[in-house]
Amino acid sequence: MAYTIPLGFYQHIEEKFGKELATEVAKTLESGVLLIEEQAKALAVQKKIELKDELTKELVTKAEFMGEMKAVREEIKTVREEIKTVETRLQGELKTMNLKINFLIGLMILALTAMNPVVAELLKRWLKL
Repeated sequence: MAYTIPLGFYQHIEEKFGKELATEVAKTLESGVLLIEEQAKALAVQKKIELKDELTKELVTKAEFMGEMKAVREEIKTVREEIKTVETRLQGELKTMNLKINFLIGLMILALTAMNPVVAELLKRWLKL
């Protein structure tokens, strides 16, 4: 972007120092501003590159993300298999406990029946004691 000094400033320099010096000062100021603009552009490009590099380091790439997703899926699969194993084991233990409870209920019914005086009397008659 070209820069020109304000006309009033140029005229003031021309009145004080003459046309030649005013022209040199104007060219010098314009070239200085141009140089500053070029340096600013170069610095902006450099900062953009640095910022991009920093962001690239911080961001996860698609490959990294997919790798992590695969690891998570494997872990979920492992947990599901462990849950199935525990479920199978619990079902077996529940069956065993069910059989034990049924056996104990049968024993309790038999004991209550045997302790009943009426049943005891019937047993005596049948066995002829």
